[in-house]
Parts: sequence; C-alpha cells; structure tokens
Amino acid sequence: MTQVLVIGNRGLVGSHVASALARAGHSVHGLPSSATPALPPRVHPTDYDLIINAAGQIWGDPETIRRRLEIATADAIDAATAADCPLIHIGSSLEYGPRSSPQWSEETAELRPTSPYARHKAATSKQALKYPRSVVIRSGLVLSRDISSRSLLGKIRNQAAAIDTRANTVPAKALSMVRNPVHVDDLARAVATIAKYALQQRLTHNVYNCAGPSATTVGTLAAHVRKQYSLPPLEVDPSVPALYDLISTDRLRQETGWQPRYSIESGDWLD
Repeated sequence: MTQVLVIGNRGLVGSHVASALARAGHSVHGLPSSATPALPPRVHPTDYDLIINAAGQIWGDPETIRRRLEIATADAIDAATAADCPLIHIGSSLEYGPRSSPQWSEETAELRPTSPYARHKAATSKQALKYPRSVVIRSGLVLSRDISSRSLLGKIRNQAAAIDTRANTVPAKALSMVRNPVHVDDLARAVATIAKYALQQRLTHNVYNCAGPSATTVGTLAAHVRKQYSLPPLEVDPSVPALYDLISTDRLRQETGWQPRYSIESGDWLD
C-alpha cells in the first residue's frame, strides 16, 4: 500500500486531501503545519512514497504567514528528498496576481502576486519547484460547506450577524473581484488524481491549475452565504472596477480527465 505524508493535514484543504487519498486506497499519515521547524522525530521520511504539502495560512501577520509557509515547504522538500519520492505542493491562483481584464491565466502566465500571502505562496511554490520530482497545483478560491470565520466570506457573514463586531468593513474591491472558485472536495479529488499520475510517472508538466469552470464575483458568493444564514443582501458598489483572478484548468482536465462535480451557480457547495 502506498504510504503518503500530508503536511497540514488539520487544515481545511489538508483534511479533505487526506480523506480523498484514503478513499483512493493510500495509507495516509498526517503532520500538522507549524511555525517552528522541523520534522518531528516520529516522522521517518524514507517510509513514504509521496509527500503532500497542504500547509497554508492566509490570516495573521505577514511574518507568521511567511514562516509557516516556508517551514512547511522546507519540511516537505526534506522529506521527499530523503524518500526520493514525488512531492505535491498546493499553491494558490493569487500567485498570478489580479488582472484588470477578464483573461484566464494558464500555468505559463507571469506571476505578479500583490498581497503578502500571495507573495509568500509564490516564493514557496518556486522553492518547491527546485526539487526535481515536485508538482505544484495552483488552486482557485476554495469553497466549502463549512465557512471559516477567518475567511473573507466568513467575515462577511459574521459582520452582518454581529457575531464578530471587531471585523473591519469589507473592501469594495474585494467584493468586486471576479474569480472561478473550486469546491474543497473537487480540489481534494484533483490532488488525489495528480498523486496517482505522479506515482505512475505519467505527468508531463510540473504545474497545474485547479479551479471551477465558472466566473463569479466575491460579492455574489457572499450573497449565497448571507442567504444561507437568513441575512440581508450585501450592497456591492457597481462603480468599483472589477479585478480578475481567473485560471484555466485545461491542462489538468485534458491530461488527467479531472472534472469538477460541484456547481457554484446552484450554491450546492453550501448544502
């Protein structure tokens, strides 16, 4: 049985990835991400056939985000190097940076990250790609039935419900951002699919985009959330120019046959 180590297995993405790999028949071992190095003594990298780096931290001060991402990536590379096995690193579409026109970024697009999180994600993806057997999956905005209070959509929900009175006003430019989100279960299946191809040495590229097929504004997603919680509609300023974070998934779909199952338009990611 294939032995897989998932770094960041307690996070939203990592926990779903671990479950998808287990359903695919792998023996999955988890390691929470940490802001302090390094791999604990109980981890024996030579025992693994595949390493997954699903660690991430969006919220918090930039220095903590940087340390957590860099340490998890270094741990993943060290483990993969020791085991001489493939490494799958989960990155973000934000590494491409927002565009002012509705273009769909392919994997060869220039990286122009703007936020601290996006810049650190881009740096760690570059760090991971130095390992010869690495694969980077750049994910679009991840949606889930469980809306975290730390996410932008969670903050919008809590703000309107007065759950978190400390929440800042949501910037209009954030609501006008046009993205093609992916359900966390669809992303997890994509990682499991890439894992199968990587173990069989059937991949032809080392970077793949993963996102849903439909473009929508963050304000529209917020409206779905607020309706689910019986909250009043959120006013989105139509005069704010839209920015675009859209990524093409042609490479992933054509090479592996992966297709998303969840429909953003129907809101079934909230069921």
